[in-house]
Amino acid sequence: MNARGLQADPRPANMVDLQFELRGERMPAEHGWALYRAIAEHLPWLAESPHAGIHAVRAAAIDPTTLGLSRRVKLVLRVPLERAAEARALEGRRLGLVGGALEVGAARERAIEPWSSLHARLAIAGPEEESAFLAALNVLLADDGYSVDIVLGRAASIATPEGRTSGYAVLLHGVTEQASIELQERGIGTHRLYGCGLLVPFRTVGSVRGEQ
Repeated sequence: MNARGLQADPRPANMVDLQFELRGERMPAEHGWALYRAIAEHLPWLAESPHAGIHAVRAAAIDPTTLGLSRRVKLVLRVPLERAAEARALEGRRLGLVGGALEVGAARERAIEPWSSLHARLAIAGPEEESAFLAALNVLLADDGYSVDIVLGRAASIATPEGRTSGYAVLLHGVTEQASIELQERGIGTHRLYGCGLLVPFRTVGSVRGEQ
């Protein structure tokens, strides 16, 4: 068994995370829809690219509605490998958001790797009530042939063009090596371009209830 808790390495992923340097002072804490619109001005093909997504920016909060940006903060896009070069067109662009413009710097690729536990900070995948959401997510994964253990974290909501929609943080345990790659490629639920349903390795010990 390797360090990821898996038996063997699966095929390479056909998606990749592009990590861009990000320069600016602050941005809205709730930024999914606005950030997508700003990026889509430069990468209009994102909306037509299956499974592409934009990770929520992780940064320290200045106040409940604002994030402060340090040099360590990155902008991360999940895109098909064959479009990674096109996505680099975002380098050097300015993104207009409420609170000030952001400057996008150089990008580097981060490969998607298999882990036996995966986490989505927010998944929009079914009913708002917790037990009904869990049941719907179990059906969704089972219908696609995945057998995993699911733990739900705290509920949250995001703004979309259609209004607010809600979901839960999701932790998947007992993921096989091939399923781990596939689930990270595909994500779970909807609104991946707004930062939802993007699965990443869960490397730390602790309760998903504590995730922000």
